[in-house]
Amino acid sequence: MVRLRQVPLLKLFLLGLCSITFGIYSYYLVHSLTPKPQVISASSWGEVAVAELQLREKPSTDSQIIKRLGFGQRIQLLGEQENWFMVQDSQGQTGWVYRTYVVFSPPGLQ
Repeated sequence: MVRLRQVPLLKLFLLGLCSITFGIYSYYLVHSLTPKPQVISASSWGEVAVAELQLREKPSTDSQIIKRLGFGQRIQLLGEQENWFMVQDSQGQTGWVYRTYVVFSPPGLQ
């Protein structure tokens, strides 16, 4: 049988437990949704994530377009500068693409 004096302590304990659980869940949820910077190495690969991606001479939208890459085309990531990746396509052409339009390939598919 539960005594009446113990009920407020039990409620307080359960409230504290729920608050801690919610706090931990919120922390992991926020950190899992925060984009993490990707480390570019010589073996990093990506794929074009839009219908058409412009390969440019320099990391700028004012730079001349070298060629256009198609959706799903695999590219090797050579370096990065701010929001741009320096890439090389399957024909060996190098240039710059805007990083938002590139997704990283899983390690097993390289």
